[in-house]
Amino acid sequence: MKKSVEDTIQYGKSQTMKELKKSAFDFIVVVIVAALVLASLDVFNLIDLNTMNIGDFVVSWVPYFLATILLTLDLYKKGVFVGKSTEKFGAIAKSYSDLANSLSGKQIRDLGPFCEKYNEDALVNLRTSILKEEGISYDDFNDEFIVNDVKYPALKTWTKKELIDGKYTKAQIKAIRLAKKAKVKGINVNILLSSINISDPTNIGRGESELEKRILVSSIIKYLVSTMLMSLIVIKDITTWGWASLIGVLFKVIYMFARSFMSYFNGYDDMTVSVANHITRKTDILKMYLDYVPPVPVTEEIET
Repeated sequence: MKKSVEDTIQYGKSQTMKELKKSAFDFIVVVIVAALVLASLDVFNLIDLNTMNIGDFVVSWVPYFLATILLTLDLYKKGVFVGKSTEKFGAIAKSYSDLANSLSGKQIRDLGPFCEKYNEDALVNLRTSILKEEGISYDDFNDEFIVNDVKYPALKTWTKKELIDGKYTKAQIKAIRLAKKAKVKGINVNILLSSINISDPTNIGRGESELEKRILVSSIIKYLVSTMLMSLIVIKDITTWGWASLIGVLFKVIYMFARSFMSYFNGYDDMTVSVANHITRKTDILKMYLDYVPPVPVTEEIET
């Protein structure tokens, strides 16, 4: 089958992205190897914390830290932008938008009870899967049951001592207690109509704002340590190595940029994978809802 011009362009973009990602990984490998070689040559030295001025350290560290965070966020947003521009993401977003906009006022009002029922069913399925592994039925867990003409209360009400006295195995007791604590994330109208987890069908993934907060928090934590360590590393004062200080600065800058550059791919993958799956899951649930509720009758105006 002959490829269209659009397919060829899309394939070219995809291959270019793969090559860039591979090059970025290779670049970081080169930096790490270079650092190892320089460390082996005894080029680096750590600042003596006892004699170091705190003010000088902060002045040395803060620029690296702030630059790394700003680069990370900027490149992440660029990855997000490129990810949103892909044909795949656009098609998924349009499918969801068309479906959400097609809901009538009554269907939106009825969506709340559907979400509650969906959450209840999801919790039952989750607990059932936990209990089934140890041969315990959900009915016995949730309702009264009879054994040898003796009625017993639901297992979810039993204490650990009662379960032990009831001759349940350690694995069964663990499953019962785990099922009692089991929870699902839950869906609601706001989640389904705003902008996958197999064991928890209500966990439909993260949206764009959640993913951006995640990358910010993780970046601050990771780079707080790494940039601080870089500030403690200095080049030994060896007069015969006039180029050593320059290499030291270049190493720090290259490391900072290489680490930040990876956030570009994080942003791209978040859009084309995580957010795309998030929107797809919402679309699937809305389709399930439309199959669940009766169609809205079309009323015709009668001329008088």
